[in-house]
Amino acid sequence: MSAPRSSATSPVTLVFTHGFGDSSRSWDSQTAGLSDRYEVKVWDLPGHGDHQGEVPLDCDIDSTATELDSIVADSSGSVFLIGHSIGGYISLRCALATSTHSIAGLVVISAGPGFRSAEKIAAWNSKMDRMTDALSLPPSASRVVYMTDARVMERLPSLATPTLVVRGSNDHEMYLSGSGYIAAKMPNAELLDISDAGHDPHRSHSQIVNSAIDRFVTRTMSVDVSRNEYVRVPNAAE
Repeated sequence: MSAPRSSATSPVTLVFTHGFGDSSRSWDSQTAGLSDRYEVKVWDLPGHGDHQGEVPLDCDIDSTATELDSIVADSSGSVFLIGHSIGGYISLRCALATSTHSIAGLVVISAGPGFRSAEKIAAWNSKMDRMTDALSLPPSASRVVYMTDARVMERLPSLATPTLVVRGSNDHEMYLSGSGYIAAKMPNAELLDISDAGHDPHRSHSQIVNSAIDRFVTRTMSVDVSRNEYVRVPNAAE
């Protein structure tokens, strides 16, 4: 695993996971806007960015989520997972699988919950193969985001982690409906629609997204920034 890039130490760590065909540089506006208040970690999916060409033969969506979990394990304080597109799905999958590390919160941007039917899963995987070719990624990079089951979709109602779901009003219908589904099924989720934004609101509307992340973390943690004190606010399920 390539080491994630991180900012200065803070009692709260934000771990950012980018979307397919992108890189950790997609979060530059978030790193610049949030690293004065939080420890910010960004990393590259296998086959992407600084991780290009490093796709193990046994890599799949679960091993990718496990890699994210190892970053969580190496993080200090309260950890928030923030993911865009398939990175949001991977963050959800990681949160569902994590048993030894506590995830304080999730921010899921322009993402979907996956699929139930084998036909839709197969169609998604084929689409990732085509995108891999079109983006000139290593041929095995598509395996990093292959869907394998309906675990996330089926277990969303049991995931009580406080969650902010962000979607752009001009995004593709699949992501608009997928984001709405996530927000509706999770017991402690809220939905933020950003007008005139497409699939990448963290780029096109970075100040709005950064402010939303900051407010969400503050509400979740009950932060006194001046004294650098962080106290978790119990959610309704606790």
